[in-house]
Amino acid sequence: MRTVSGRLGAAVLAVAFGAALAFFAAIVAPAQAAPKGTWVNWNSSSSPLTVTGYGSTARGYGKWRVVDNSQGTRSYTSGYYWYSNADNHKKYGWMMTQSNSGLCVAPQYTSCSSSYYNYTSNESSHSNTTGGQWLDFSTRVDPGGSYARAQQKVCLDVPVRSDPCSGATLTEGVPY
Repeated sequence: MRTVSGRLGAAVLAVAFGAALAFFAAIVAPAQAAPKGTWVNWNSSSSPLTVTGYGSTARGYGKWRVVDNSQGTRSYTSGYYWYSNADNHKKYGWMMTQSNSGLCVAPQYTSCSSSYYNYTSNESSHSNTTGGQWLDFSTRVDPGGSYARAQQKVCLDVPVRSDPCSGATLTEGVPY
């Protein structure tokens, strides 16, 4: 009888151990990244990036994605910007595309086997429309990379002075 109960106990232990391993693997397995072309939001209308300087205040939020088009693979921002103008200032969006050539895992694909690095930046058009408007702009992505994300800022174009900008926010990373 001892042999049967010993084998039964070992079988129960093996099943429990296998179930624990499967549960642990499900917890630590990386989630699937949003596929290339999927819009990723940065900030929101209720929590926009904000910059104040020289009497003007600009705000913005938007969405970002990596797309393939006639110019190749691009990091693309569509931002909604508005501001109060104090002295012939203008508002604009700024984006730094960051790339990574390592393996990245959730959350938001910021934890990677190698660090994201700044690749190239661009600005939207500079606009003096005080009401809200969508401004779209893009950059290249590093052809040697495998993941991209974007650092976003909202800035004021102030004549004859340094342009103040908001703090930066980072988008979720996506493979490309």
